[in-house]
Amino acid sequence: MLPAIEDIADQIKKSGTSQRKICIALKLDVTWLNKVLKKKIPDPSYKKIKAIFDYLEKKASTNEKTADEVCAHPLITVKIGMTLGDISKKLQKNAFDQAPVKDQYRDDIIGVITSKMIVELLQTSNFDKKTFLKKEHVKSVLTVPYDYPAVNLVKNLGYQPCILVEKNGKKYGIITDEDMMMHLFS
Repeated sequence: MLPAIEDIADQIKKSGTSQRKICIALKLDVTWLNKVLKKKIPDPSYKKIKAIFDYLEKKASTNEKTADEVCAHPLITVKIGMTLGDISKKLQKNAFDQAPVKDQYRDDIIGVITSKMIVELLQTSNFDKKTFLKKEHVKSVLTVPYDYPAVNLVKNLGYQPCILVEKNGKKYGIITDEDMMMHLFS
């Protein structure tokens, strides 16, 4: 037995999914769904209502989040040309292990620097706290669109320190292991 139309309306609201997105996914007419929810169609198709119910049930069980919902933003960045000492202080002040690095002359993010990378640089004889960060010290990382499914990010974090999130051609968020752990256990 299927739930009442009111229950489906509540489930749609709780899911945070728009009626339009549901209709696109199920190849239904948005006008038809609106009429059903407003009880203007007294006996809607059982198959269509079941498809909506199954879709909402699946969505609730997978709790599908996107990169946008998992990422931390706004970004705290460092720039090429900053000293390793200043970068270390900024990371410590914000309790971060890594930071996106912006180009010295443009506002573009070119990669990340991690506290581990800084420690490794400082252990070599030709680097100290006053050494300036250069492009060759920066690690490039994966950038994903804001609507990328969060569950697909886990395997990528095994190979790199973080993942950057992009929207409208601009990097605006970062996803770390800690962010993914909070997502998986929330």
